[in-house]
Amino acid sequence: MGVTLLQPRPAIPASRGRPRPARGTAPSPVWTWHLAPPPEEGIGDRGDLGASPASVDAEGTMNSPEGPSFPSGLLSGAASPNGDEGFFPFVLERRDSFLGGGPGPEEPGDLALQLQQKEKDLLLAAELGKMLLERNEELQRQLETLSAQHSEREERLQQENHELRRGLAARGAEWEARAVELEGDVEALRAQLGEQRGEQQDSGRERAQALRELGEQNLRLSQQLAQASQTEQELQRELDTLRGQYQSQVLAGAELRTQLESLQGENQMLQGRRQDLEAQIRGLREEVDKGQRRLQATHEELLILRRERREHTLELERARSEAGEALSALRRLQRRVSELEEESRLQDNDTSGASLQSELAHSLNSDQAQKEEGHRAAQNTLCPEIQEALGHQSSPPEESLEPPKKRASLGPGDILEEKEAEVARLQDETTLQRAELQSLREELQRQKELRTHEDPEEALRGALSDRDEAVNKALELSLELSRVSLERDSLSRELLRTIRQKVALTQELEAWQDDMQVVIGQQLRSQRQKELSAAGSAPRRAAPRLSLRLGPGPAGGFLSSLFRRT
Repeated sequence: MGVTLLQPRPAIPASRGRPRPARGTAPSPVWTWHLAPPPEEGIGDRGDLGASPASVDAEGTMNSPEGPSFPSGLLSGAASPNGDEGFFPFVLERRDSFLGGGPGPEEPGDLALQLQQKEKDLLLAAELGKMLLERNEELQRQLETLSAQHSEREERLQQENHELRRGLAARGAEWEARAVELEGDVEALRAQLGEQRGEQQDSGRERAQALRELGEQNLRLSQQLAQASQTEQELQRELDTLRGQYQSQVLAGAELRTQLESLQGENQMLQGRRQDLEAQIRGLREEVDKGQRRLQATHEELLILRRERREHTLELERARSEAGEALSALRRLQRRVSELEEESRLQDNDTSGASLQSELAHSLNSDQAQKEEGHRAAQNTLCPEIQEALGHQSSPPEESLEPPKKRASLGPGDILEEKEAEVARLQDETTLQRAELQSLREELQRQKELRTHEDPEEALRGALSDRDEAVNKALELSLELSRVSLERDSLSRELLRTIRQKVALTQELEAWQDDMQVVIGQQLRSQRQKELSAAGSAPRRAAPRLSLRLGPGPAGGFLSSLFRRT
């Protein structure tokens, strides 16, 4: 709510000659406006808002000397029609000179004093306007929050205003009657003024012009002061509310700062935790890779062991078949030796011995050929140790193949001894083969036990489960980090939005303050210029005028109380 200063009417140029009053005219009336004390907060709100300047002018006018007397409450401003105190902010009183009881025309010295008083009043009004501007700057912050309350109150006041308008319409008739009476008084006074103007033609015009200007100016200033008092009260309430809101906002800002600092600390802690978790994830990934490599190597070793197992199984079967063949050959040889012993006992001559030797050599050659074929097949399939052992053991039979042919001329006893030695050698070979087969069986059993105790598939499943757990943990940690980052971003956006709103409100308040300063400065400058022009063109001779003075009592202490309050 701005403050508007009242502009005076343009002054009528003063005549150089001194005006002379007309004969038989009464002196010009002088009206004095006294400032009524401002209504206290919570009292007279209905009267201040419902009353109009017309009601103040109608009920605050002065009685003429011959007219009917008005109630004392209307002149003193002590009571309002509804009983509220301070209903009429201004009180109009009469001077004794207007009633004819005072002295005649005032001297130029009094006019100068009155002009000085007027300048003081204007300066006081300017100071009051400046003070109100400062108050407006302080209380403007409350205006926004009270706008909603003002709207509700405005609705309530409109209802009350409607009731007051009906009361005002009832009093309008009284005002019109009093206006008629006052118009009669004015006509009488105008007649007196016309008679005085006959004597003081030049000064009368100037006085009338000054009177009109000062009356309008006084009316405007009185309205402005009334509005200023109301505005002051409203802005004071708004200031209290805005101060409370500002304190609450300061507390909220401190809480937000503490929350932001705590969130920043948590963010730093979470970032460090994220780095640690990333390092752990990298370590887990490396361990998973190592486990996969170990698992791959274990799988390859398992395949190799299975292949070796199949080879050992085949070699064992072949060795068993060779051992069976060797045993069958040994039995055949034993039977053949027993047959030869019987034949040697039966035959005594050399021819029979030579034929027996040739048969034995032939049978030995055939058996040795079969043994060599079996040994070669076993050497191709058995492991290197068995092949080496068989190689060392198969060489004596090869060497023993030739002696029967060369030693065909030996006797039967020698042949039997050789056969017995060969049988013993074959028994030793079979014993060695059995021992080797037993060692192979034990090795296969150990491999089986090792595979049962250390299952590579179980190790593979354990490694895969560890890898899955590590991946799940990494995913959970990444989700937690993303959630924390989203919360941090949302809090940062809220803080930026709050700061932007605060900056926008500050800019709007500064712009409003600048506009108010410019408007009030322009009004004060124009008011000062017009007052200076009016003071320069004022007549040297004294003339009655309307004065805005500080009367005695509570009315005179209004402006001083305002300054003390600020």
